[in-house]
This record gives sequence, structure tokens and C-alpha cells, in this order.
Amino acid sequence: MLLCLPELHRLQLTPSTVENCRTAISYLIDGPYLPALAPILSNKTRIRAMYLMENGELIVDFSRDLEAGHIKSASAEMLMVDGVVKTLVQLALKGQNDLSVKSVRFLFEGSAYQQSFPTHIDLTDPVRPRQSVPASAGNATNDA
Repeated sequence: MLLCLPELHRLQLTPSTVENCRTAISYLIDGPYLPALAPILSNKTRIRAMYLMENGELIVDFSRDLEAGHIKSASAEMLMVDGVVKTLVQLALKGQNDLSVKSVRFLFEGSAYQQSFPTHIDLTDPVRPRQSVPASAGNATNDA
């Protein structure tokens, strides 16, 4: 059975919220360092672009490689979304004199929705963090 726990990392912060978020998400892509935890993003995933809007919405444009990963169920999709959102909205990632992230908009190859992924979650609107992640989902989240 896999554990659903956050993983802590020390980051070298910059004055840019976007750059800090880019670094944090790279840890999610690299996967967990604890063997009992499972990755929430495929290690083939690439970030095509990342923008922070004035309302605190972070737009993350993922490569198509994300859908080629291991995400096959509704619970795995939810863990991926929650893990990414909870990682990116952390106040610690706020750059000096920059905005903090309030929500995350997921794009896939520049589009808001792909026919094949995600299949269980509607990501047409920005996602705000939820209070809890289901522990029985069989996957782990990593907080950077």
C-alpha cells in the first residue's frame, strides 16, 4: 500500500513567484525521494509555459507527456491536481514584491481541455486548493 503524504524540500527562492513555482513543480516531476511514496506526475512531464495573472491565478501549460504518465483513475487524477495546486499555492513560494498564487489553471499543450486527459476531472476553470486529499487513493502527493 502506498502512502499519501507530503514530502518536504528546501528551495533556493528567487524574487519571482513564477520561478519559485517552476522550481517547486520540478520536484514533483522528479518524484519522491522516499521509496514508500509514489509520484504524482510522470517524470516525462514538461512545463511548456507558466504565467501569473494579476488576480493570483497561475497558468501552467503542461506538455502532452503528462497524459502519457501513470494517471489512469479518478483518484490518481485528483491526487495529481491536488498535489500540484497545494504545492503551487504555498505562501513560501511568493516572490519578493510579487503576487502569491491563489489558484491554478491547467493547460495541456496550450488548451484548457484534452479529449483523452483528464478523463475524470473538469479542469476548464482554475483550481483552488481543497482542504484534504483522500488518503485511500493509492498515490502520494509531494509538497515542495
